[in-house]
Amino acid sequence: MFSPIYISTELHNGSTSVAIGDYSTISNNFVYQVPSGRIAAITRMIIFIGDVGDFDPDIYGAGSNLTNGVEILVTNSDDTTIQYITSNSVAGTVGQYSNPIKTNGDWQALCYDFHFRADVGNQEDIGVFRWTFARAGMPLILANQEKFCVKLNDDHSGLVDHRFTIQGLEAPENSHNLELFMRQLSP
Repeated sequence: MFSPIYISTELHNGSTSVAIGDYSTISNNFVYQVPSGRIAAITRMIIFIGDVGDFDPDIYGAGSNLTNGVEILVTNSDDTTIQYITSNSVAGTVGQYSNPIKTNGDWQALCYDFHFRADVGNQEDIGVFRWTFARAGMPLILANQEKFCVKLNDDHSGLVDHRFTIQGLEAPENSHNLELFMRQLSP
């Protein structure tokens, strides 16, 4: 019987799931790692940004200007990059070079689903993006101990809140479950 478990988990850097900090000198990865002996089908990611001010498309949050941007990638258990999910589309090299997200507009171009809630005064404004990988063709399939990573390499300390949540399914790693993942999760 095919009995996957549903996952909905915030990415974590080893000490926190809130991605607020100055990562401009040393990059920081927020990660979900597939448990040993399991496979995962990641169907979507939810990006949550809390800040004070307007969320214009040409800035990140309500006022940050990112130099390096946010990279989304899949790595092996030893952190060797397998593929950049946000990738340039250079012929023959898709997934090999990063195309970082530097603005709210960049998130909107990838995710389409965007919700903004503005509070009156100096309260926190919230931008929530939903990136549904399954709607782009099929979910991301990760094998035994591979990692889904959000790499930050800028100063995000001015944000009020900043989190990344992935959702999908996990199952024991075997060819039967992989085949069922591919068959049942494709559009």
